[in-house]
Amino acid sequence: MYLASSVAAALAVEPIADVPFRYEKNTVLVEHVRINGKGDYTFLVDTGSTACTVTTEVADELGLPRDGWSDVSAIGATRKLRVAKVQSIAIGNARVSMPLTLIADDNGLSKHVGTPVHGVLGTPFLWRWPVQVDYPARRLRILPREYDLRTEPIESPWSSVGPLAMKKRAAYVKVAMNGALPHDMMLDTGATGIVLSEDHAREAKAKTAHFQSSSIGAFGPRRESQYWRLDTVRVAGLTIENAQAFTPQQLGDWQSDQLGNDALDQFRLTVDASRRIFRLERDQMAEYFENSPWGAGVSVRRDVDGIRIVATWPGGEAAAKGIASGDAVVMVNDQDAGHTEIESLKDLLNQPPGYTVSLSVRTGDGSPRTVLLRSQRYTRKRPTDSIATSVSVVQPK
Repeated sequence: MYLASSVAAALAVEPIADVPFRYEKNTVLVEHVRINGKGDYTFLVDTGSTACTVTTEVADELGLPRDGWSDVSAIGATRKLRVAKVQSIAIGNARVSMPLTLIADDNGLSKHVGTPVHGVLGTPFLWRWPVQVDYPARRLRILPREYDLRTEPIESPWSSVGPLAMKKRAAYVKVAMNGALPHDMMLDTGATGIVLSEDHAREAKAKTAHFQSSSIGAFGPRRESQYWRLDTVRVAGLTIENAQAFTPQQLGDWQSDQLGNDALDQFRLTVDASRRIFRLERDQMAEYFENSPWGAGVSVRRDVDGIRIVATWPGGEAAAKGIASGDAVVMVNDQDAGHTEIESLKDLLNQPPGYTVSLSVRTGDGSPRTVLLRSQRYTRKRPTDSIATSVSVVQPK
């Protein structure tokens, strides 16, 4: 996991709500949602959904009156859904009265993530305030309306602010893939990966990835998916390497590409729909690894007690072998860490791919550990098989 800073304490204003979320199979699930003052319910957080939804079971349990029908569209399907008359939806002290809420069952989402999902938290709730999805810390923060991203300083070198285009209550950002010209993509925390039309995938020269998988939509049948690998995805001046995209087959009437969690989950994402602005912040990994594109996946620093590990690369070999922040470094290859210049140690740990380094540490409980680490590029690992999920609901005009 990425290092998580104490963001809430550093904010210029106190969040209205600051709650943990579960990140299951690239899906953001927040618990303790209250409907008409009752709960707790588990909802999927979906910035691509222009309606909130509840399942039929929740609607019946709460006795929600039905209030007409609404035409909606999602990947591969267009249909009418019943409108539920909901008095309020709340998380913590964040409460919205009379949000647009539809009755839609999860179509296999609960089974996929392994826990009951009672609905979708869409933009009628989320866009009332600036919203922060802090993936590294696994926190959802609802910020007061006076919070202004434009006046907040940027400290991390891997952070940036960009403009939003609002279309039918959904937020769009400019994205360039594999160096191709940028185009609009929906900012969608309800999609596990990047949802891409086949035409745009071909234009970007995306590599075919042969996953045996399928996608789950908000409604309609499960669909087989064409998978792609993208070397680079560039958004708001930041580059994301080795991203995964998919095209549900057939794509149907869906017109919007989506920037989903596979690209977003290394960042702290803050969206202010009212001011048409968003920010991506990557915690201080660039600083810890001094912008080196490769190495053994550990960062070291000298303190009063000697040399210590201050960070391990998320998903890297060092982290997988139990090396952790705070471990005391004893030896690097055949060199005594206590009697070696710190820059020399960093050079040994930041060799290009093809090199192997022996690292001996003393863990927090004093136990010795020696591991062999291969130098690798700092890039996120990808699964060999995947299930894609997209539960976006979009209201046509």
